[in-house]
Amino acid sequence: MTIGRGATLEVYLYPDSATRVADGAKLDRAHLVSATAEQTIERERTLIESSNIIGLLTSLSSHQRERVSDALIAGPPQPQKP
Repeated sequence: MTIGRGATLEVYLYPDSATRVADGAKLDRAHLVSATAEQTIERERTLIESSNIIGLLTSLSSHQRERVSDALIAGPPQPQKP
């Protein structure tokens, strides 16, 4: 999907964390950076991993990288406890 002005996000959802870990092991991490790492001149895609999600974000905006990562890792809002 396209986010903002030209950034793209690929989201992969898995039935459980074991399946996500197995699929994530196949990624070429030499061309990916974590959401908290600085991009280099290579302009790597940002790898976002949570329990059953892998997100691949192409964005040069550090603010956008942080916001998308936070949204995917945090998940949906949780109901308040009484």
